[in-house]
Amino acid sequence: MTRWRQHARLQSLLAQRGGDPSLQISAIGHAHIDLAWLWPLRETKRKGARTFATALANLALYPGYRFAASQAQLYQWMKDEYPTLYTRIRAAVKAKKIEPQGALWVESDTNVPTGEALIRQILYGRHFFRAEFSVDPNYIWLPDTFGYTAALPQIMAHAGIRYFSTQKLSWSLINKFPHQSFWWQASTGQVLVHMLPEETYNGPALPRSLARIERNYADKGVSHHALMIYGIGDGGGGAGEEHLERIERLGNFAGLPPVKQEWTAEFLERWAKDAERFATWVGELYLERHQGTLTTQARNKWYNRRLEQALRDWEWWASVSAITTGAAYPMEQLHRIWREVLLYQFHDILPGSSIKRVYDETTPRYAALLAEVESEIERTLAQLAGRIGQANTGPIVFNSLSWPRQEWIKADQQWLRADAPAMGYGTTVAVDPLALPRVLVATPERLENDCVIVRFDATGAIVSLFDKCGERECIAPAAGQSAAGLSRRRRCLGLPDGLCRRCAATAGVGCRRSPDRRTAGERPPDVYAGSLDPCAGNFDYCGQPAGHLCDAGNLARDGHHAARRIPGCDPCRSRGL
Repeated sequence: MTRWRQHARLQSLLAQRGGDPSLQISAIGHAHIDLAWLWPLRETKRKGARTFATALANLALYPGYRFAASQAQLYQWMKDEYPTLYTRIRAAVKAKKIEPQGALWVESDTNVPTGEALIRQILYGRHFFRAEFSVDPNYIWLPDTFGYTAALPQIMAHAGIRYFSTQKLSWSLINKFPHQSFWWQASTGQVLVHMLPEETYNGPALPRSLARIERNYADKGVSHHALMIYGIGDGGGGAGEEHLERIERLGNFAGLPPVKQEWTAEFLERWAKDAERFATWVGELYLERHQGTLTTQARNKWYNRRLEQALRDWEWWASVSAITTGAAYPMEQLHRIWREVLLYQFHDILPGSSIKRVYDETTPRYAALLAEVESEIERTLAQLAGRIGQANTGPIVFNSLSWPRQEWIKADQQWLRADAPAMGYGTTVAVDPLALPRVLVATPERLENDCVIVRFDATGAIVSLFDKCGERECIAPAAGQSAAGLSRRRRCLGLPDGLCRRCAATAGVGCRRSPDRRTAGERPPDVYAGSLDPCAGNFDYCGQPAGHLCDAGNLARDGHHAARRIPGCDPCRSRGL
C-alpha cells in the first residue's frame, strides 16, 4: 500500500465517532432454485413461475425491495412457458427491481465439466442476459456448488469477469476456510471472492442475521462491507412479507450494523475498494463434503464427457467443411445441443445428487443427443472426404486431436500405416504384413505393444509404464529402488544411454524415434556386445527391475538365447544367461 493510501485510511479511521458503524451490510432478496433435485426439471418451471410471480407482487408492495434470480436457463423457461409473466420480469429488470444474478447459463458443477463447458456456461449466460435485458453481470454466482476447480479464476479473468461469490465452503466438515473476502489466483489470472458471512442463501432477515454477519465475518478487519442474501428458495417464493417488514425495520437499528437493499453487482463494486488489503488464495476451493458426487451416476458423467468431446469434434470439422466445401455451418443446431448439455451440468444433476426420476429422464436425452452429434460428424466427414478424395486414391484419415498421429489401421482386410497432422487429415500407405510390429504381449503381469510396456503387481496395480516412443519410464521408482537400479533396467530394455533405442520397427522400415540413426533398408549400429540389434525386432527383452528373475521365455524369443544376453543386466545374470 502506498503512503498516501495508508494516510487516507488512517484519516477515515480517525474521523469515526462513537456509535459510527464499522460494517455496512448490503442485502438482496433471493430464491435459490435447484433446476432439478428432489423434483424433475418440469416441476422447476412451475417453481420458477410461482417464485417470479411472488417477487413481482412484493415489489409492488415494497418500493425499496430488490430481488435477484440467477441462471439464464430459468429466465429462458419463463420466456418459453409464461410469456406474459416474462414481459413483467423484463420490465422489472429495466426498472432495476429484479437483478439477473451471475453470468452463467446454470449454476453448474465445476469439477466434472471440461474447461470448454465452463467457458460456454459464461458465454451462453452472458449472451442471454445481454440480449434480453441489456445487463452484463460481472460476477459468477455459485452459492451451492460442491467445490470449485482451480482453473475457474483463470477462465473468469480471461472472460473479463472480476468477482465470484459462494457460501458453500462453510459446509466443510473438518477445516474452516480462513477467509470470506480474498483474491483467488490462478496461473494467468485472479478474481475477487466474497463468501457470504451469514453462511446461507436462505437468510431469515432477523436481527440475529445481522449480528451473526458482524460476529462471523472473517475479514471485517480489512473490509467494511458484507453481503446478506435473504428469502426462501426452491419454490418458497423468495422473500416473503415477513422478511420485507423486518428489513424495513432493521435498516438502521441501534446496536446492529446498518443494512441497505441493493443489487449484488452494486455491492461488489463498492466492496472491491477494500481489495488492496485482501489475502490471496491459490488453488482449488475444495469442499470437505459430498465427495460421492465425483463418482455417483457414472453413466450420466460418461455421456457428458462423450458429448463434450463429440461437440468439439463436430464444431471443428463443420468449420473446416464450411471453409473448404462451402457447406452451411450448423450454428443453431450446435447452440441447441450445447444449451441442453450445459443444463445437465447443473450442480445437482451431473454430480448425481438428484432423485432417480431425474436420471430416468436425462439419460435417454443424453443418448439421443450423442447419436445426433455422431451422425452429424459422419455426415460432415463424408462431405470432406468427397472433396479431398478427388486428389487421393487411398483411404483418408481424419485427426481432430491437437497433435500429429501415426497409427496402424485395418481396412478391407489390409493393414495400413496412417499419418495425419494435428487437427487435419492425411493419407494411408499399405504395409507388407512382415513389416508389422512383432511385439504384442498380453499376460496378467504385462501388456506390451510397439509403443508401451505396462507391468502389474500381484494386486493388479500398475508398477511400471514404459513409454517406448518417449524412451522413458513414466512411473516413479518404488521405495528402495535406486537410480542405479533404474539405469540397469534401462540397459536391460535395450535402451543404452545416448545410443540407438529399440523402435519396435522391423529392419527395412524407418525408425520413428531415431530417424537420424536409421533409414529404410539400413541396419542400425551395433551397440551391444554380440552384435545385439535393438531395432531389428528379432528377439524380446526381459524388462524386469534389477533384482527380479529374468523371464527367459521373453529373452529367448525367436530362438535367440544366451548368445543374445544383454551385458551388464543383473536380472539376466541371475538366470546364468
